[in-house]
Amino acid sequence: MRPILRFALSLFLTLAAAEMAGRLYGYFFVAPEKVWRWTNFAQDMNVDLFSGSIYPAKPDDIVGFVPQPGRHQGRDHSVVTIDKKFIRSNGQPQPQRPEILAVGDSFTYGDQVSDDQTWPAALERLMGRPVINAGVFGYGLDQTVLRAEMLIGRSVPDTLVVSFIPDDIDRSEMKVRTGVSKPYFSLDPKGQLVLHTPQESAQALEGNRAKAAAWLLSKTRDVLGYSYLVHEIAFRLFPESWLSNRFSLKAHGDGDAVTCKLLERLRLLPVKQMILLAQYPSHMVVAGKRGERTEKLLACGERLGFQIVDSFPGLKDMLQNHPLDFATLYMGHMSPAGNQWIAELLARSLRISGTEPKSAGD
Repeated sequence: MRPILRFALSLFLTLAAAEMAGRLYGYFFVAPEKVWRWTNFAQDMNVDLFSGSIYPAKPDDIVGFVPQPGRHQGRDHSVVTIDKKFIRSNGQPQPQRPEILAVGDSFTYGDQVSDDQTWPAALERLMGRPVINAGVFGYGLDQTVLRAEMLIGRSVPDTLVVSFIPDDIDRSEMKVRTGVSKPYFSLDPKGQLVLHTPQESAQALEGNRAKAAAWLLSKTRDVLGYSYLVHEIAFRLFPESWLSNRFSLKAHGDGDAVTCKLLERLRLLPVKQMILLAQYPSHMVVAGKRGERTEKLLACGERLGFQIVDSFPGLKDMLQNHPLDFATLYMGHMSPAGNQWIAELLARSLRISGTEPKSAGD
């Protein structure tokens, strides 16, 4: 065989093996329902949050966006029910007053699972106490804090659970995410928080959208977008260029200081018990590292008096000692089994702190 043909064959087999490895990883840890399709992954994803998205969202002047009220079909054929107060159902009628308020991102909201399969729904069953699921897909910690303030202004819970994943710290540095303007906080010269509204952030959208829609990038997406591996790498490394409608724009690099200040701001709310819950996507558990930013935020929360519930040690232990059980916890986001595991972790912490579930006769 000629050297050029051997090289071509070797290159083809190497790329094919890499693509297969990428899709296998995606099947187990990202989105099993889509990785084996013949589709342009980039073009499928190149939709902003409000346009044809599988996430039911509507604009909001304070937090950027909230879930759209109504009954929807989410990812993986999940059933999503949002009430008129923009709260996700637990599968049961919502109480007048929440005893436990859960805020956070899509891991709290329960992406890819139905209403009664989220961890707030599971926690409600375990504790026998009303739990409000106020998690919202795509939120940064800045939006999570603003949403907590809005809801606690209407009704004060006994317990506030603030859930985050490490990426929520990075999101707090952004003015635009998934092609939608969002609020963000910066620090003034004295180190105090300054709130910037979604309306301010919207001014940064159009020029960058036009740049990402340039002819060369569009043609590149048209061809290479069919590779799951290329799409995942490009989206993670430079989403603001790879996707013309679903990109993100950074406002600053002070996420560590800003998120710690946001926890200080939360401590001013009139809530008896505050829990900071750290959740993790599967790839971080597989890598074996929380990340320096996460450790800083947890240390800040502990210093401020938050009750810390960190899921990392338990997840890492399960991966090392019971890898098949660990694989059942994720389907991109957490599976019903994974959300049950998180709820049980929280319930143990609540019981240790003296927050006991009601007995059957209560």
